[in-house]
Amino acid sequence: MIFFRFLIFLLCSHVVTVANADITVTVKEEVSVLHSTYTLGDIAAINGTEKFSILNELPLGQSAKMGQFINVPIENIKTRVFKLVPGVANTIDWHGAKVVKINSKGRGVPLGDVKKITSTALNQWLSRYYKSYEYRLIKSARDIIVPLGEITFKTSIKTPKKALKRMVVWLDVYIDNIFYQSYRFWYQVSAKQETLVAKNRIETKTPLNIDLFTIDYIDVTTFSGNPVTEYKKLDSRRAVKVIEKGTALTYNMLEKIPFVTKGQLINVYVRQHNVGISTKAIALKSGNINEKIPMLNPATKGKYMGTIVGEKQVVVE
Repeated sequence: MIFFRFLIFLLCSHVVTVANADITVTVKEEVSVLHSTYTLGDIAAINGTEKFSILNELPLGQSAKMGQFINVPIENIKTRVFKLVPGVANTIDWHGAKVVKINSKGRGVPLGDVKKITSTALNQWLSRYYKSYEYRLIKSARDIIVPLGEITFKTSIKTPKKALKRMVVWLDVYIDNIFYQSYRFWYQVSAKQETLVAKNRIETKTPLNIDLFTIDYIDVTTFSGNPVTEYKKLDSRRAVKVIEKGTALTYNMLEKIPFVTKGQLINVYVRQHNVGISTKAIALKSGNINEKIPMLNPATKGKYMGTIVGEKQVVVE
């Protein structure tokens, strides 16, 4: 439909002035339109030669949202017509209302149809991450009224890769491939997953291993953070805070154990030209491979920088 109206516009733009043409345009006081745009024929009665009947399909502007209205002064209409088809506009005799009220009347989309679309989208999203899950619609758009035209839907779920207790499925509506409006559908969700759970209280900085945890099948929507689901994820990791008994382990609770820890007595190898000296120093900062850290010589109290090359191993060059 939009393409057809655009084609009409192109045809109109090539119309030339015809001498003594007699076209009468009578603007109505109030009209209702079913499309996302309105034409001169929608808002006025047009009488004249057959050659100029094409004015009926001349697009003038965007309609209001469905169920709403706009008031358009006749002077705005005249300006628009003169801009689009100046040759024809010069032959028009204008009559009727000074302002036209344009009501937007559309067609309703059955909520059952769109609920099915959004629930299917959520089901597909959950099935990518969980073997067991449940969901139910708790809040949806009351009415979906759209203009006439070819209607298509696109869904999206804007959330991290973890199920939440309340999830929104967005439904974008397109009319003739042009975006029209978005609607939200709220779902209550539960999704179970194998997750590591602390057997007992774990103190801060404790190195983590399989003996500290058990694997339970729990609803991941009952806690924040992304759950740790495999024992191998504990390798070279430690707790960044206290983990209470029965707590599901999430990635924000652990960190990689540094090769050098602040306050440790570490081995230092000093290289200068062809000479190398081994000594000891106290690390003033934690770090990992290839990171530079400050150190303190316990004998001289001198400070210097070195590069971590292994566990408790630093090189100074």
